[in-house]
This record gives sequence, C-alpha cells and structure tokens, in this order.
Amino acid sequence: MKSSSKAASSATEMPVATAPRKALTLPPKPAPAVTAPIIHAPTVVPATPAATTTKPVSSPAPRADVPPASGFTLLVDGHFKNQFETLAQAKQAATELKSRFPILRIAVYDAANKERLPV
Repeated sequence: MKSSSKAASSATEMPVATAPRKALTLPPKPAPAVTAPIIHAPTVVPATPAATTTKPVSSPAPRADVPPASGFTLLVDGHFKNQFETLAQAKQAATELKSRFPILRIAVYDAANKERLPV
C-alpha cells in the first residue's frame, strides 16, 4: 500500500510556478562602416567585326565512332581522328604521332577501300 500512497501524493503535488523568462535575442549588429565608393574611369572598347557579325551555322562535328566516307583518317586507339586528302599526308602524321607516343595504337583508315593500314 505504500506504493499507492506515494502515487497519490505525487499526483496531488502542484508544479512550482516560476517567473516568465526573457526571450532570447541576438546581440545587435554593429553599423557597417561607410566608405566612399571607388569610381573607375569608363573604358570604351571598340566593337570588333567578329562580335558584330553572326557566324554561319555549320554541320555538326563528325562523330569519332562513324567511319568517314572519303579520304584517309588516323585511327588512334580505335577512334577516328584527323582526316587527310592523301595517303602520304596521313602516313606522315601517323609516323610523327607514333614517334612522339610509341605506346599508342595508330593506323590509317582508307575510306575508299574501307581498310585499315598499319603504321
């Protein structure tokens, strides 16, 4: 029965009334320092012809995974890169690139015969 008397006495206790607290606020910000604005002399840039003319819309860039229809193209690690008109130009570019980067797999693609020529 002791436990019931404790429960009854705690239920009858009234909460202690406290004085209302002041609301919490942030301290006021200091006033910003006023400085004179820096005024730069205006600079006039003459209009260039390239800025005033519009460029014609060109066809999109050729895709690297689609073989070209004509000419000779460098194949670098299986990707089509630069395109050349003659086989001599393509081979010269391929040998120069191979001498600079010997680890690359470089070939010349002949679009007319649809074959790859090793370098």
